[in-house]
Amino acid sequence: MTSWVRHQFRLLTALGLRQHHKLLDFGCGSLRAGKLLSHILQNPTTSESSSNKWLVEEGIANELGRDILSTKQPTFMHNDDFEIKFDTKFDFIIAQSIFSHTNRELTSKGIQSIMKALDPNGKALVTFVGKHAETIVELESWLYPGCTHYNPRTISRILKEAGAHWRRLPWFHPAQTWYLIAREKHHLPSRYSCFLLAWR
Repeated sequence: MTSWVRHQFRLLTALGLRQHHKLLDFGCGSLRAGKLLSHILQNPTTSESSSNKWLVEEGIANELGRDILSTKQPTFMHNDDFEIKFDTKFDFIIAQSIFSHTNRELTSKGIQSIMKALDPNGKALVTFVGKHAETIVELESWLYPGCTHYNPRTISRILKEAGAHWRRLPWFHPAQTWYLIAREKHHLPSRYSCFLLAWR
């Protein structure tokens, strides 16, 4: 298991994730994070695009094991339109390395979808490749294996348009920057608390 997956898990638990919470892994891929999250959550929930359904199947076979389907009964949704269609609101939503591959339009749609699916008291964690020079953000809706780069002002504009409040987190990621977003500003930690969070 890669170290950044462990850092991702530690970040969620440091922000308060506990077994009774409802968490959505938006774009769960091959469930590398799911291997840790499935142990703490009562009912894990994940979302993946239909074109990558095979990654989920490989993740179940190679990371989680098929017994997890009966013991924890995780819920999967496969779609490619970035709409979160679960009939529930989530305490935590994580989208790790998703908006590093989407153009401006699809990024905005994804953030807006996350905000709609978030519980009023909930928190979402998303990552961006933040650079002052933006690249390839308008050409294709999905770019892989390459990355799209957004400057901080564009990231702020996208989050503000979605009605989000946010904090940029000084938490480890090998190539991207973590943003913590919420529907209400008072559900975010202070800037000083974010600084302390990085030293946990």
